[in-house]
Amino acid sequence: MSKLKYVTDVFLDDFKTNFKSKYLPLYMKGDKEKIREIFSNSENVLESSFEFEYEELVLESVDSDASIKNIQIIWESLRGLSITEA
Repeated sequence: MSKLKYVTDVFLDDFKTNFKSKYLPLYMKGDKEKIREIFSNSENVLESSFEFEYEELVLESVDSDASIKNIQIIWESLRGLSITEA
């Protein structure tokens, strides 16, 4: 079982406000290490008490019905969330 993780309101605000100048360059350069560092920082990401069974999503390059299958995977994994948690 995995615990659901989510970003803090402060980080989300910063991410939205400064995306073009601060975060987009990391994605454009493909700097996966820096992106992982940002999303591993405990000041940015919190862990919920909600536990779910992690299942990998399907790639469209592997299966043309990936979108539908991924919706089903996410629904099954997270259907126990309340409206507020979602």
